[in-house]
Amino acid sequence: MNCKNLNRAIVMLWVGDSEKAKEDAKECMNSLKEEINNLRSLIKEAKMEAENEYLLPKTLREKRLNPEDLIKVAMYELSRRIYLFSGNTKSKERSGIIYLWLDLGVKKILRGYCEDCYGYISTLLGSGFVVMVDGVIYAEFLGTDENKAVESVLEAIKGHRKNK
Repeated sequence: MNCKNLNRAIVMLWVGDSEKAKEDAKECMNSLKEEINNLRSLIKEAKMEAENEYLLPKTLREKRLNPEDLIKVAMYELSRRIYLFSGNTKSKERSGIIYLWLDLGVKKILRGYCEDCYGYISTLLGSGFVVMVDGVIYAEFLGTDENKAVESVLEAIKGHRKNK
């Protein structure tokens, strides 16, 4: 099972880098493709055989389905949805941050990802705020242009970068 980059695919999809997300999702789908049809048919049979919903785990065990098999099906489905819903939004990159700039009129939103960032920060700025958790960045601004907002975010997270 080669789905180690699925969490990165979710983050890349969130910041608008659809191509990387699509590649990672396709890689995961290809690694699980051979097993999925058999596992799905066994799960379907178990659902039909179980008299009540609370008896489903017992029926799954009788069919020799273990938690790892259920996780494989769930990961395949997640990667399939990532692959299908990766749109054509374009992310931007600046100083090691991949970000998506959303202009909603007065309110501006920056969703970003910094691969070499760590930790948690929450900072109030003059015209908004920035929150970062282990490299995932969310920032809101009121009436600010994109360049000024990105500079504010870079300034806010500079103490939480591994490669300064």
